[in-house]
Amino acid sequence: MDGGTVIQAKFLQEPHGTVKDTAWFKNEITKEMAIWKNPESARRRAIGLPDNILFITNATLGPGKGGGIDTVRTQLRKEISDAGMTGAECWHFDKLCRLLDGQKDVRRAFAGFITPGDILENLRIILEGNSVDVGTELIKHAENSILSDQFIQLSESGDPQQTRLRINQVAIDLPVVVPASRSQLQAHDSGTSENPMYSGAAATIIDRGNRVLRPSILEKDLHHPPHMVIVGGPGQGKTTLSQLIVTAYRSAFVDDRSELSNKARVPGLAETNNHLQSIGLPTPSNRRWPLRIDLAKFARDVAGKDSDVNLLRWVANEVSKNSYKTTTAADLFEWLNGWPWLIVLDGFDEVASHIARETVTNSVRVLLKVKPLVV
Repeated sequence: MDGGTVIQAKFLQEPHGTVKDTAWFKNEITKEMAIWKNPESARRRAIGLPDNILFITNATLGPGKGGGIDTVRTQLRKEISDAGMTGAECWHFDKLCRLLDGQKDVRRAFAGFITPGDILENLRIILEGNSVDVGTELIKHAENSILSDQFIQLSESGDPQQTRLRINQVAIDLPVVVPASRSQLQAHDSGTSENPMYSGAAATIIDRGNRVLRPSILEKDLHHPPHMVIVGGPGQGKTTLSQLIVTAYRSAFVDDRSELSNKARVPGLAETNNHLQSIGLPTPSNRRWPLRIDLAKFARDVAGKDSDVNLLRWVANEVSKNSYKTTTAADLFEWLNGWPWLIVLDGFDEVASHIARETVTNSVRVLLKVKPLVV
């Protein structure tokens, strides 16, 4: 298509089949084209009438004569004629899949966004080689951890008996101050900021995680760095918050497995989803694989060791504990380069020994120096 082109993305949250999806998409086209047909619309007055329009949608359109693709194209020809445009095109679900087949870098960069619906099936489309098998094991690990990593530590909150309460019973999103810029942070620290920005900590992190945090993009988005630090005193809920965040990502992963027609067989999944919904925590749209690292436990496990003090290797051992297969540090490194991650580091303030703190700090630095292709 020659000339100026406008691209419109139309996302269907819950596909229901070609007939309903086609009807929805055609209605979206009608609403969109009504704006361009109106010379007084704010959009048309701002940028003028484009020569062409390209609609991109995840809706599935039926093939064949009289099917969804055919009827959409017929509608587009009429719409652009009425609007005075030259050309129109539609990229629907099947078209996007064919394009992604030949664009490995695109598949990998946006993997966490394009898989919801059936992660395990789409892993083979998006990734390749051993990464697919590693991904399968990590998703199973997320499923097994829905319940096992749910118990809240209450000793710092005045309960030495460690009452067995779960995240999906009592956890809430805690308010935090979220400065919009470095200058606002400095103003808040100096006490000159009158209106600090308050937000839910877990919701803020999920919102940050919904972004593509590639270095090439971050160069233009300085207000959204890939790392965040949550500061709070003992017993204020940092560990519980870290469990809540990781639980939200794990639940999203498990919920996307279409073969789990009976989701009730995943222990704790239904209760967890209900609780997350009740506290208003959004479902992550970027399906990052969540990893929560207990730095205090890591420090205890590697205490006195002069070798093998490698955080990624330690994590691999932790993942392998509840699996028949052994996941290695090399496996995790490969997955790190093929899929977006969320790494939550918790418990550093519980590492009391100066030597242990130095060991933990160096191990974290080594981990963060890994240059993933996808963040």
